[in-house]
Amino acid sequence: MTSFTDMSAFILREQGESVFYQAGEAEAVTVLSVVTRYEFGLCPQGWPGDLFRNMARHASFRLSPADVPAKPTHEDTISVDGLAYRVRNVQREPKTGPEPLWWICLCANDQRGKY
Repeated sequence: MTSFTDMSAFILREQGESVFYQAGEAEAVTVLSVVTRYEFGLCPQGWPGDLFRNMARHASFRLSPADVPAKPTHEDTISVDGLAYRVRNVQREPKTGPEPLWWICLCANDQRGKY
Protein backbone atom coordinates (compact mmCIF):
# COMPACT_ATOMS: atom_id res chain seq x y z
CA MET A 1 0.00 0.00 0.00
CA THR A 2 1.13 3.53 -0.67
CA SER A 3 1.11 6.26 1.94
CA PHE A 4 -1.94 7.88 0.26
CA THR A 5 -3.80 4.57 0.37
CA ASP A 6 -2.93 4.23 4.05
CA MET A 7 -4.07 7.80 4.80
CA SER A 8 -7.39 7.45 2.99
CA ALA A 9 -8.03 4.05 4.64
CA PHE A 10 -7.45 5.59 8.09
CA ILE A 11 -9.77 8.55 7.39
CA LEU A 12 -12.46 6.24 6.00
CA ARG A 13 -12.29 4.02 9.10
CA GLU A 14 -12.75 7.09 11.32
CA GLN A 15 -15.26 9.18 9.31
CA GLY A 16 -16.51 7.05 6.44
CA GLU A 17 -19.93 5.61 5.94
CA SER A 18 -21.10 2.78 3.70
CA VAL A 19 -22.45 3.76 0.29
CA PHE A 20 -23.35 1.75 -2.79
CA TYR A 21 -21.14 2.64 -5.76
CA GLN A 22 -22.23 1.52 -9.23
CA ALA A 23 -19.77 2.08 -12.08
CA GLY A 24 -21.90 2.38 -15.23
CA GLU A 25 -23.82 -0.86 -15.79
CA ALA A 26 -21.66 -2.92 -13.40
CA GLU A 27 -22.99 -4.48 -10.22
CA ALA A 28 -23.17 -2.03 -7.30
CA VAL A 29 -20.57 -2.57 -4.58
CA THR A 30 -20.42 -1.30 -1.01
CA VAL A 31 -17.54 1.09 -0.32
CA LEU A 32 -16.72 3.56 2.42
CA SER A 33 -16.98 7.26 1.62
CA VAL A 34 -16.77 10.57 3.43
CA VAL A 35 -20.16 12.07 2.54
CA THR A 36 -21.13 15.75 2.62
CA ARG A 37 -24.88 16.26 2.22
CA TYR A 38 -26.50 19.50 1.09
CA GLU A 39 -30.14 20.52 1.38
CA PHE A 40 -32.46 20.57 -1.62
CA GLY A 41 -31.79 23.69 -3.69
CA LEU A 42 -29.30 25.19 -6.10
CA CYS A 43 -25.81 23.68 -6.26
CA PRO A 44 -23.39 24.60 -3.48
CA GLN A 45 -21.19 27.62 -3.98
CA GLY A 46 -17.97 26.79 -5.81
CA TRP A 47 -19.44 23.88 -7.77
CA PRO A 48 -19.54 24.11 -11.60
CA GLY A 49 -23.01 25.64 -12.01
CA ASP A 50 -23.25 24.71 -15.69
CA LEU A 51 -23.33 21.00 -14.67
CA PHE A 52 -25.84 21.54 -11.85
CA ARG A 53 -28.63 23.65 -13.28
CA ASN A 54 -31.86 24.26 -11.39
CA MET A 55 -32.92 22.60 -8.14
CA ALA A 56 -31.72 19.22 -6.79
CA ARG A 57 -30.51 17.45 -3.68
CA HIS A 58 -26.69 17.58 -3.75
CA ALA A 59 -23.93 15.57 -2.09
CA SER A 60 -20.19 15.15 -2.44
CA PHE A 61 -18.50 11.80 -1.93
CA ARG A 62 -14.81 11.26 -1.19
CA LEU A 63 -13.85 7.84 -2.52
CA SER A 64 -10.49 6.16 -2.14
CA PRO A 65 -8.95 5.21 -5.52
CA ALA A 66 -8.14 1.84 -3.94
CA ASP A 67 -11.89 1.14 -3.53
CA VAL A 68 -13.11 1.88 -7.06
CA PRO A 69 -11.99 0.18 -10.30
CA ALA A 70 -11.24 3.42 -12.18
CA LYS A 71 -11.80 7.15 -12.00
CA PRO A 72 -15.56 7.67 -11.58
CA THR A 73 -17.48 9.08 -14.56
CA HIS A 74 -20.82 10.75 -15.24
CA GLU A 75 -22.26 7.27 -15.92
CA ASP A 76 -21.79 6.23 -12.28
CA THR A 77 -24.27 6.28 -9.41
CA ILE A 78 -23.67 6.50 -5.67
CA SER A 79 -26.51 5.56 -3.31
CA VAL A 80 -26.86 6.53 0.34
CA ASP A 81 -29.83 7.18 2.65
CA GLY A 82 -32.12 5.47 0.12
CA LEU A 83 -31.27 8.06 -2.56
CA ALA A 84 -29.38 7.46 -5.81
CA TYR A 85 -27.04 10.32 -6.72
CA ARG A 86 -25.72 10.71 -10.28
CA VAL A 87 -22.08 11.68 -10.59
CA ARG A 88 -21.83 14.99 -12.48
CA ASN A 89 -18.24 16.04 -11.81
CA VAL A 90 -15.14 14.27 -10.51
CA GLN A 91 -12.12 16.02 -9.07
CA ARG A 92 -8.99 14.48 -7.72
CA GLU A 93 -7.33 15.56 -4.52
CA PRO A 94 -4.57 16.61 -4.46
CA LYS A 95 -4.92 18.23 -7.88
CA THR A 96 -1.31 17.41 -8.84
CA GLY A 97 1.11 14.65 -8.02
CA PRO A 98 1.69 11.06 -8.98
CA GLU A 99 -1.51 9.66 -7.45
CA PRO A 100 -4.76 10.94 -5.94
CA LEU A 101 -5.68 10.61 -2.29
CA TRP A 102 -9.39 10.96 -3.14
CA TRP A 103 -11.79 11.00 -6.04
CA ILE A 104 -14.24 13.74 -5.06
CA CYS A 105 -17.57 13.08 -6.77
CA LEU A 106 -19.97 16.01 -6.97
CA CYS A 107 -23.45 14.54 -7.37
CA ALA A 108 -27.13 15.42 -7.73
CA ASN A 109 -30.32 13.56 -6.91
CA ASP A 110 -33.87 14.46 -7.89
CA GLN A 111 -32.82 17.11 -10.43
CA ARG A 112 -35.78 19.31 -11.29
CA GLY A 113 -36.55 21.80 -13.99
CA LYS A 114 -36.82 25.50 -13.57
CA TYR A 115 -40.07 26.69 -11.94
